[in-house]
Amino acid sequence: MGKTTIQIDEETRRKLKIMASKRDQSYDQALEDLLMVFESSVPFQTRQEFIDWAINNPKKLGLTQLEEKEEYLTTHDGNTVNLELLAKDAEKRDLEKVNLIIAAYSDREKVKGVPVLSLVKHVREKDLKKEDPDKFSVQIPIQLADKVKETIDKTGFTSINEFITSTIRDTITSEDMGEARKKLRKLGYI
Repeated sequence: MGKTTIQIDEETRRKLKIMASKRDQSYDQALEDLLMVFESSVPFQTRQEFIDWAINNPKKLGLTQLEEKEEYLTTHDGNTVNLELLAKDAEKRDLEKVNLIIAAYSDREKVKGVPVLSLVKHVREKDLKKEDPDKFSVQIPIQLADKVKETIDKTGFTSINEFITSTIRDTITSEDMGEARKKLRKLGYI
């Protein structure tokens, strides 16, 4: 396949050079990877495709209903929403009457003072913070966590969670609560 030249500013060229060198690849390979990531992260080819999807799937955006009105969408309660593939594209629009921008991707919280909901960022943070629905988190003082770490280094436990779960399970299922209290006292819990 033949090669071509694309015009990019010096800062973009510098970033591309750094990215390509860190990954030991050509500019062409780096650009192909960037396009692959973009296409997999932003599943819509056009703004209109995104709008059509949003109108049919408002609940996936945390809304009950969306209706297309002129250049924007409105919610059931009359708020005006602007949809963009990239939030920065909203800078080209008149946002005076817009209450919310929903973007497939955004690197900013607001555009022209209007809050932005980014689907990619929203999903990523939500997935990363997703907790196991069959588990419950408990916070313990750092000093106690340090003691537990010292204790598990001498045992077969692989994590603080595993150790605490086992200890609580033993405490609750133990027929002799007095014995369990002794164990907990010895371990520094009570």
